Amino acid sequence: MLRILCAIILIVSSTFNVLYGNTSFTEIKQSKQCMITEASGQVGGGLGSYLRRQYLQMIFLYLEEKYLKPDQYLQINFGNYSKFYCNDTINGKLPYSLGYGNVVFNIYSSDGNRINKQKAFKTIILNVSTDSINARDCLKLLLYGLEHQKDIEALQRDVFVQHVFGGSDSIKTVPQKNIDDILKTDNPFLNELLKHKVYRQSFPVYPESFGKLDIYIQNDSFYLYETENIKPTYYNLRNYLKKDIKTDTLNTSLFSFSEMTDFVSDKQDNFLLFDNSGRFYHIILHSKKISGPHSLPMLGNEIDKYSKIVDSFTKNGDSIILRIETDYNDGGYNIVFDTKTKKIEVDSTSFGLSIKSILKEIKEENNRAILIREQESLAKRKYHILILAFTVIALNLFLALSKRL
Repeated sequence: MLRILCAIILIVSSTFNVLYGNTSFTEIKQSKQCMITEASGQVGGGLGSYLRRQYLQMIFLYLEEKYLKPDQYLQINFGNYSKFYCNDTINGKLPYSLGYGNVVFNIYSSDGNRINKQKAFKTIILNVSTDSINARDCLKLLLYGLEHQKDIEALQRDVFVQHVFGGSDSIKTVPQKNIDDILKTDNPFLNELLKHKVYRQSFPVYPESFGKLDIYIQNDSFYLYETENIKPTYYNLRNYLKKDIKTDTLNTSLFSFSEMTDFVSDKQDNFLLFDNSGRFYHIILHSKKISGPHSLPMLGNEIDKYSKIVDSFTKNGDSIILRIETDYNDGGYNIVFDTKTKKIEVDSTSFGLSIKSILKEIKEENNRAILIREQESLAKRKYHILILAFTVIALNLFLALSKRL
């Protein structure tokens, strides 16, 4: 069923070097021999995971131009499956599955133009079901698959999976032990491959410009650099691929991070980089100063689970006013960060009616829980007092009787 759905979706999908092709369910980016699919709204991890998918997309283009044989095809799927079922693996979700099978691709002419035809090709297929996307692991599995197609085909077996949009499907994958063993191996070519730089501005992306500070990825890490001296033509991905990666000295990064979930700014001089959902660093561009990590205050309930940081903020004197969006109709709320004292607090005056109501319910529930615990503690103390009283009375009676004897 999934293959039929993918075939239909591919008809309206677009290529790597054009704007994204969107469908109701799956976003597909496809070039001649490589394909990336993503289940809409199912991939978490924030901006960092998004940039890592870009990173893989560029490396796919490089592999296609420099490395892949004409009969070699790659597909990587992000977030398509919510659960894997298999008696001899685990009853739950696996981070990766690696298999070899038929995938329908759009056909391209020799000059790179897409022809309105599709054809199935034997393809190395990697399914990724984790928000913490690791480009090194993904490429390690795909490259192994290319080099050991016969082994993959001999080891793989059918695994039943639950699709994120409902229903079940069957995919082929090698056992989990084999995947674990592949991830432990080293690949010198992979180390060279990861030296490629991918600039966020190489692609039409959201959020919009961050101002004079932006991001590129190299060696599966994130680097912040100043954009003032960057030529716009450098962001053309095809032009960039023609450059010598090893002699790229176009810019020097100011800061680097191994993880990133959000990057927000006032588009002038202040920037906040989040390396997880609850922790950020404050960067002042003109002085090249960075402070942190600072912990983001949480409301401690379901509101936090579905909250999202807005991609820009306002500055009022020494304070940064950061907006947090929620899934509630009356919006989100503000967090105030004093850049001098580093004090961070939630602005309760910015709460909408929905959030106020939920927080009131949570407070009442917490108060009830505290009252129940206090009553239980009091009952236990009364019980212990009674036991102690009975013990004392029994002891006195025993001593009294002993004296009579």
